[in-house]
Amino acid sequence: MTSISTATAPAPTAARIELLDALRGIALLGILLANMLVFSGWVFLAPEQKVALAGPTQTAVAEFLFYMLLDGKFYTLFSLLFGIGFAVQLERLSARRPDAARIYTRRLLGLLAIGLVHLMFIWVGDILTLYALTGFVLLLVRDWSTRALARTSVALILLPVPAYALWWLAGWPAPGSGAASLAESYQSWVSPDPGLAWVEAMRQEGWASYRDWVLAIGPFRLANILESWRIPKVMGLFFLGACVGRALMAGRLLEDTRRLKRVVTIGLAVGLPANALYAALGGLGPYSQQLSGTGLVATVAYAVGVVPLGIAYAAGLVLLWQRGAAWLRAFAPAGRMALTHYLTHSIVMCLVFLGFGLGLAGQVPPFAFWLLAGLTMAVQILLSRWWLARFRFGPAEWLWRWWTYGQRTPIRTASAPAA
Repeated sequence: MTSISTATAPAPTAARIELLDALRGIALLGILLANMLVFSGWVFLAPEQKVALAGPTQTAVAEFLFYMLLDGKFYTLFSLLFGIGFAVQLERLSARRPDAARIYTRRLLGLLAIGLVHLMFIWVGDILTLYALTGFVLLLVRDWSTRALARTSVALILLPVPAYALWWLAGWPAPGSGAASLAESYQSWVSPDPGLAWVEAMRQEGWASYRDWVLAIGPFRLANILESWRIPKVMGLFFLGACVGRALMAGRLLEDTRRLKRVVTIGLAVGLPANALYAALGGLGPYSQQLSGTGLVATVAYAVGVVPLGIAYAAGLVLLWQRGAAWLRAFAPAGRMALTHYLTHSIVMCLVFLGFGLGLAGQVPPFAFWLLAGLTMAVQILLSRWWLARFRFGPAEWLWRWWTYGQRTPIRTASAPAA
């Protein structure tokens, strides 16, 4: 009982950093809004199909808003929070247990297992697998100085710019081209109908057809990650988040209003014009496989604009928190159940858009599927409040914790030890 109440018990409610939960809830909403373009099949439509579905005005406005305000910004915030959480959780573990690194390794292995199941059987756009694998790198550099972590984070975030230039000038094929070729060969081997358009494949009836499609296109996720230089970006944000987490634990961050305002000002001044250019160029997609000078400009705009704007979002939300924004606090319960809700997003949207559900892929315009995302998140916020009034963890979080510590922590609130 002693080991459960001290070594594996969650931090008391009074000790939780509620702000991080609220930020995680906001990030979860932003990621859902961004992912709706994939869930709905919108990204798989040809330009003329998009215009036929939504009209020219809504199509142009929606795609500009996506690249301007959503694309990359909330995974920036979510990745930053993962790094912050790593620093906070590892420090707390180290204070309570001598085997903190082993426990955190088990935690990452659990996340990796969840991510692989999600990737292979539920939704090909999974991010948990990459997060888990990158988390092991954080363990390796946990003894680095904050300055070394900060400098490395900047280098990793900017790395896609010189790398893209090198690949383009050298005339080398795009980084993900080899993986894409292998994915195409694999798809032709395992798919019953490899020539079927992706939106049509999404609408095929029956779970078996969908499972075959997911298994057939799964390897394309690796090609996408390589083409978009996602690995150094995520790793850089993890390193940066670890630096922020250290400052947070030292009590040098949340009350520094002057620094937070400076971060917001610089982030908006740099991020907004860079993202406007990025949106005008149509994102990275058109240039990820066919390298070009325009693609290099888009890569620079992304590297210079997306992370500063995402960090400005975070700093601005902290300032609103300081002013007692009640609407922001409403996201905290959902943030405490972020893993459960992230997985639920995939299940719910698959039931709406795929053939074994309502089969609406490629048939819902952007503003409608964004409204659906907002309503989904609103329901999850209400459900989170109800659930956490009765239980200490979300379902997925509880299972993940059970695996991490090898002990089943009481889940009901009534079973929790007094703070």
